[in-house]
Amino acid sequence: MANIKNFEMSKELFSKSYLSVSKSFFGLSTRVVYNPTGSQLNGYSYEYTPEAGQRLQSLLSADESELDAVVQNFGKVNHSDIGAIRLEACISADRQFAALQLFTYSQYLSKPITDVKIYEGHAAETISSVIL
Repeated sequence: MANIKNFEMSKELFSKSYLSVSKSFFGLSTRVVYNPTGSQLNGYSYEYTPEAGQRLQSLLSADESELDAVVQNFGKVNHSDIGAIRLEACISADRQFAALQLFTYSQYLSKPITDVKIYEGHAAETISSVIL
């Protein structure tokens, strides 16, 4: 698992009122909790091939009302050891909250492909089943 405080989307996430952020052990450890359920967020960072990245981008652009149908035909996306696309994901332990953002590497820099996508409830469970 990756450290959420090092994610590029962490500044935007930490400003949300439904998340609680606490630091411990001299500020070296950061704990983020999804307030409605009291569940701790875990950070994941995966790399994908360009083809898999395109599939993920289409998934993240799907409307929440169509998410079940899209995921049903989507299947699992395998991450690679070295890829051109990186996914940052913050998912609560109970899978009731998920925040995702895709990045591409260009000229040794990481550039966002998508905005931060936030899912709650059933949509978060659905999207988590594809990512994890």
